[in-house]
Formats: sequence, C-alpha cells, structure tokens
Amino acid sequence: MGYENTTDPGFVGDIRLYGFETNFPNGHTDHPPHFHIMLAWPGWLNTQVTHFRLDDAGRIVVNDFQTDDGQKVTGRKYGPGEVCQMVDRDGKVGFELIVTERGEGVIMRRAAGQPEFRLSPDSRTGSAIAAVELSRRDTAEAEWKPLCSVRAADAADRGELRITVRPHGGTETTEVIRYDPDTGQILTDNG
Repeated sequence: MGYENTTDPGFVGDIRLYGFETNFPNGHTDHPPHFHIMLAWPGWLNTQVTHFRLDDAGRIVVNDFQTDDGQKVTGRKYGPGEVCQMVDRDGKVGFELIVTERGEGVIMRRAAGQPEFRLSPDSRTGSAIAAVELSRRDTAEAEWKPLCSVRAADAADRGELRITVRPHGGTETTEVIRYDPDTGQILTDNG
C-alpha cells in the first residue's frame, strides 16, 4: 500500500500483524483462533486491535474490534462487508478494514475510493493454510489483480520459520528465520 516507502504514512503509529494465539504469547489467552491487524504505538493504551475470528473451515466470521483506554476495554463486532476504521492516537483514520462478504479474506484500504488490497486464501487450493494471496484493485468496482502469494511453514520443534513469497509472474523467494524453540527469541545467525 506504499506505507513502507514513506517516513510519513499519514497516521501516528504502525501497522502490526499477529497470527494465531496458540502458544500463550504474553499471557494472551483469548479464544477461538484468530489473527490481528492492528494500528498500534508504544504503550498499547488506545491501540486499535482487530480480532478476525475464524470458523472451523477457516472463514472469517467477525472482526471483533477492541481498544483499551487503561480503564476499560471497549469495542464493536464488524460483520462481513462492514467498514472498520482504524484511528490513530490523534483521532485520524489511518486505514480501513473490511471482512469480505463470504468471510474468505480481508480488504484493506486507506479510505473509500482509494485502491484496495485483499488478503485471501490460496486460489488453487482454497486454503489459507496452503498460502495467503495478496491482490489489488483500483476501485471497489474493478477486478482484483493478483500481486503475490505468501506461504509460511513453521517447524516449531527446530525453531525454523520458512516464509516463501511468490510474486505474480515472478521468481519465488524464501526467507528462513531461526529462533529458540523454547523462548521464541530470534537467533542472530539466521543464515
């Protein structure tokens, strides 16, 4: 979306992507399985947190949006097709998130009328476990154009995460991240 190419993305904070909660990270015990796309900043107070909750088939059933002001957690549930605005700590909309109509992905855009980006399951298998595809369209009425697919394979017993990116029409690359399987700490020698 161009955020990585600028020192001023147009909002205060950073975008954070967090996966499934299966290993009790930081005492994070909420359930059922879900993933996050967040607009966050140091200190966590008022950070905008989505919980994309999944059904048994891996479809997104709801975006359970929450924010914590230090006194109480407030939120709202966004169903498919509903626009969730991610607001920075100055009150400015950083970007918007929308669960697709059939729950098969998430659309992200800066604002209505701006180009849209979609994360969805691998089109060959229909499985987000096989890979996640990223597509783009210039308007909400335009056709989706594939950009790339990403596959992650985690060998937790060895502490090795392999991330494979296949650009549409390009050459596949793989990055290997090694970590301590007991603590999750990334090892500096990731060769």
